[in-house]
Amino acid sequence: MTDEDSAAVVDSGEHSLAPASTTLGRLQRGRGEGWLELLRLEHGQAQEMLWECIVFDPRFDRQVESRAGYYADLAQLIGFDPRALLPECCPPQARWTFPLFMDVLGELDARLIPFAADVLLAHVERGDRWDDAIAELSTASPATLSRLPHALIERFDRQQLTDISMRWDAELPWDIWAESHPEIRNAIAQRSSAQKAHEFVVPPSMHASAAVLLGFAWQGKIPRRLVHRLTQMSRPGERELIIRACWQTSGSVRIPFDILGRLDDPGGIAAAAMILERNQPGAQLGAAHRYISTLSAVHTLDIARRWIELSDSRSSAAGMVFAQHAEVIDIPMMRHRLDQTWNERDYYGMCHMIEALARFVEQGPFEELPAMFEEVEYSYARGVLARTLADTDPSFGRTLARSALWDCESETRSIAASAVDSKNDAEVRDRVAQILLEASSEIAR
Repeated sequence: MTDEDSAAVVDSGEHSLAPASTTLGRLQRGRGEGWLELLRLEHGQAQEMLWECIVFDPRFDRQVESRAGYYADLAQLIGFDPRALLPECCPPQARWTFPLFMDVLGELDARLIPFAADVLLAHVERGDRWDDAIAELSTASPATLSRLPHALIERFDRQQLTDISMRWDAELPWDIWAESHPEIRNAIAQRSSAQKAHEFVVPPSMHASAAVLLGFAWQGKIPRRLVHRLTQMSRPGERELIIRACWQTSGSVRIPFDILGRLDDPGGIAAAAMILERNQPGAQLGAAHRYISTLSAVHTLDIARRWIELSDSRSSAAGMVFAQHAEVIDIPMMRHRLDQTWNERDYYGMCHMIEALARFVEQGPFEELPAMFEEVEYSYARGVLARTLADTDPSFGRTLARSALWDCESETRSIAASAVDSKNDAEVRDRVAQILLEASSEIAR
């Protein structure tokens, strides 16, 4: 990397990304151009570059972005040796902080790539990410899975084996292993005495008052019968009680906000605004976001126009409203906000603005979007950009759509396959056919 390139490095939060104009930068972002360029590199250089991407996880949001399949595909194509991902080959900070390499190993093992299973077992035997390795091995072939008990027994004592067997109770064949491994059998025997009985709390009857129903600690998904009771069978004065419940500072507010959202009742907006302004991550913030985004435009659009440029979570909620309800008069404000979010690398806010612009096909093309598509570090945002570009920019099918056929995100690939101009390009036609086949196979599953 040149000094000029180094000056343009992007900090993704935990690992710096190379500039979007370089092959490494494109690979890190999961772009199709990076895929195509890597296949043209000399073997050793390609191996080294792919190793860096796998070991130093470049994703902005690890819960949303796809990379494992993208890198595993490339690993197969260039003959990448999984032994380059042995515990001793991964820097300590990567072993602790960046688990992407484990996902890639799982993909390679599922494809029966030589040595992938050996490397996963090595991480169980001596690696820091042994629990992640167990997760990947839980879906391995029977032959590979049969080797796991030995690795566990060699490393862990009886109490540790007991804890592991409790955590992975449903995913691994402990009973079968116990027949031939006394250490496993002893751990399972100890497990029954270690498990604590959980007292089952009977939920209140739906005939109970709203105060009782709202005060109960409901777990998991909100029961449909509770929703029906508080929306369709509410009693006089209960609506006011539900609104007051949105103001509680302890306990869950998800049920009162959910009920008010279903009723399109704006009575909780003030409470939601307080939570959003406080901007403290957690369940209350998520409930407030969902409530505001559920309400109809008549209740939220004017508020969103006042909130959009604030420095707390009210601006994010406003973006969600614009994505659903924005009007033509909002376009200048949205483009200004899009520029702000791009400069701040606020990718979630940026996605809301792009989705909002997609509502106005006749107002396109929007000249700022292609550069964002090429440079954005958040691959999920590239899918949002692809949808908007396909709808608003006639040039997309002739330009960016071609390389997007090899993008790391399946949605981006599908959009590109529908938009790309494949005239006189056999490689593009073959790739489109492959994408369509993969999509039909996924639907069949």
